[in-house]
Amino acid sequence: MLAGREHVQWRDLETRLVVTMREGTVVWELLHSNVSAPDVVIQATSARSVKVIVAQGAGVGILAPFDTSLDVPGLHWIPLRDAAPVQICVVQRRDTLPSPSALIVRRLINERAGELLEPVIASGPKDR
Repeated sequence: MLAGREHVQWRDLETRLVVTMREGTVVWELLHSNVSAPDVVIQATSARSVKVIVAQGAGVGILAPFDTSLDVPGLHWIPLRDAAPVQICVVQRRDTLPSPSALIVRRLINERAGELLEPVIASGPKDR
């Protein structure tokens, strides 16, 4: 039962069904670097999809703890303690001004940077 824990480690995922982001994402790479043979049941294309699928009981999901206006109820977020921090780098050309959307992304990253430092897993109903 994961939901009652204060934190988990990568080895705790070795015997779990895992819902993760698709191959080629940072999350997928971290999972496969830290768990020798993860039992990936679904590779999703969005964090929202991971949350919805985990909420349906397909397995545990590995995500950063983003809140959204369409958040999925019933998930329990648990810190993944032995995960290396993910580095975020925002770059722009010197000879242009950032677009309004780039400025928004930069502001949001700066505001939420502390929250993004600790990867977590999402535990759904069947993992409790």
